[in-house]
Amino acid sequence: VSLVALVGMIGPGVDTNADLQERLANACSAPVPKSLGVTDLRRSKKRKHWLPLESNPRVMGKYIRKLGSDDLEVHEVLSLEAWALDMVPRPVRALIMCFPIGPELESARQSEAAAGFRLEGMPPPPSGLIHVLQRVGNACGTIALVHALANLIKHTGGQATPGSWLHNFLEAYHEGMTSDEM
Repeated sequence: VSLVALVGMIGPGVDTNADLQERLANACSAPVPKSLGVTDLRRSKKRKHWLPLESNPRVMGKYIRKLGSDDLEVHEVLSLEAWALDMVPRPVRALIMCFPIGPELESARQSEAAAGFRLEGMPPPPSGLIHVLQRVGNACGTIALVHALANLIKHTGGQATPGSWLHNFLEAYHEGMTSDEM
């Protein structure tokens, strides 16, 4: 199990300091591993299983910049205890939890889906949230990043890099979209 925090500023008029800009530039200095397949995102959607996104702040930072968001850093969260949370820079904009799916969890998920399981008493998600239903295996890390980035941009007045994958996604997004359509 691993946790990462997306840290930084999004939105017009947000003042970012030189230290943050330097750290962002350094995070982009290493090449993205070829196994991530980030150079051709359209090719990935044809697979039944995407290559899993490595839960590594440096890799995820490079990936979010490739997607089209230049004003966030990714930091590892060692624990949800106060001592560990104190080590994460502020402001934290999103928290992503990544964990492997074992046979027991997958079996339980399939049983619940077959039985039409729904969380009773749970309200529907608030309207206006961007949510993509994951229907492709191993896409959970990527879909979590898309959810975080897209909602941060939409709800904080931020902007994706014009012409980037994220910018084009936000332009094409519609309610009920699935990972198959990405």
